[in-house]
Amino acid sequence: MVVISDGAFDGAEELPWDSPHLRLVRVEGPSDNVGIINFEFRRAPGPPGRYEAMVSVRNFTPRPLSAPLTLTVGEKRLVQENVEIAPQQSRVLIHPYEGTLSGRATAVLGIEDDFPTDNQA
Repeated sequence: MVVISDGAFDGAEELPWDSPHLRLVRVEGPSDNVGIINFEFRRAPGPPGRYEAMVSVRNFTPRPLSAPLTLTVGEKRLVQENVEIAPQQSRVLIHPYEGTLSGRATAVLGIEDDFPTDNQA
């Protein structure tokens, strides 16, 4: 397995990098990054058609940040809010959703940073 990373994630030091099956390709560069690290839906208790959307956002910078977050399901906008994140911290946001889960669900951070790949899930 090849891991392409800057190594800036919890537990990077503990991985068995000397294993013949695991190799780190370190990508160096600027470190101005905030990203979506988890996005999922789960059924909520109660009648059918009730869900919860969970989004985890991490600030990898040494300063506090505010970033706009938009969640959509198909063409329907579920959430649009500003997320405040402390330096080197994560925020977990949970939002209720009622209806059918049809179409693509997306979470988008409206921020320009050094690693735009993790600004959308």
